Amino acid sequence: MASEPAPGGDAAHAAEGHGDHKAELLHWDASAALWSMAVFVILLVILRVAAWKPILPGLKQRENFIRDSLAKAQHESEAAERS
Repeated sequence: MASEPAPGGDAAHAAEGHGDHKAELLHWDASAALWSMAVFVILLVILRVAAWKPILPGLKQRENFIRDSLAKAQHESEAAERS
């Protein structure tokens, strides 16, 4: 046999504090915001040391390679026009 809902239905359930979870997500919590910002800054520092510093020399090397390739191509193009 199926159980019947309690008298008052959803209104009684919400009055007990169990029905309105969306409103809890919209409240500002200063301590949670502070901790979130602190964790974000710590993550940025870790990524700067662990990721950015090793990647930067490779990027510089690639930049120099592209710059040299463009200069060489321009020089060869000018040489071809003169011929």
